[in-house]
Amino acid sequence: MTVDEIKRELDALGVGYPKDALKAELEQLLAEAAEDAATGPETSEPDPEPDPAEPGPEIGPRRRIVATDAGALNIRCEPGGAVLKVVPDGTELTAIGDPEDGWQRVVIEAWAKAEFLKG
Repeated sequence: MTVDEIKRELDALGVGYPKDALKAELEQLLAEAAEDAATGPETSEPDPEPDPAEPGPEIGPRRRIVATDAGALNIRCEPGGAVLKVVPDGTELTAIGDPEDGWQRVVIEAWAKAEFLKG
């Protein structure tokens, strides 16, 4: 596996790495991430879904533009949790509430089959 392939795998898993990391370091990070994935994440209660009518306190401009060194951003179900969606740089997102420990809750526009939504 090439360094670029390893970096793509790490990016897909949401694992950070130093830009100047050597191949052996990247392989070690990938092995650790694979081991963590095999043992499964700890289960905890997910954060409740935000009520769009109550978006939280204003924190200035609520619109944010994705800008990463990798070209895309992993959107997760919770801080450090499973990746739900990957959005490319330039995508506009809406921030909700204040950042917490380096994580920002955002609104993701998506579609679901209406027949499976009740209420």
